[in-house]
Amino acid sequence: MDKLAGRLLLTSSLSFDDVRVFYQSIYTPSIRYILPALSVDEKHLEEIQTRSLEAILLRQGFNRNFPRRITHGPQAWGGLGILDIETEDGLSQIKEFRHAI
Repeated sequence: MDKLAGRLLLTSSLSFDDVRVFYQSIYTPSIRYILPALSVDEKHLEEIQTRSLEAILLRQGFNRNFPRRITHGPQAWGGLGILDIETEDGLSQIKEFRHAI
């Protein structure tokens, strides 16, 4: 999904708002759906996220090396509000653990 999403974003003519809609309505739900079923270490999660995150940042007018603390920071505090896949993975594991108890 991430390689395909990154490639599609880089080759498309989507506007800033279109990229935001894609991120919120397609990318984020699909990542959150699949994470509980995965057993992946942090290195691989970072590899999964890197290509699509760079494409999202580029299409929104930011440098691909934009600081990750701001990228993943909450919008209420001046961040972009883009999910961190490692954090989402940890949350999904906690939710699955709670359901198993």
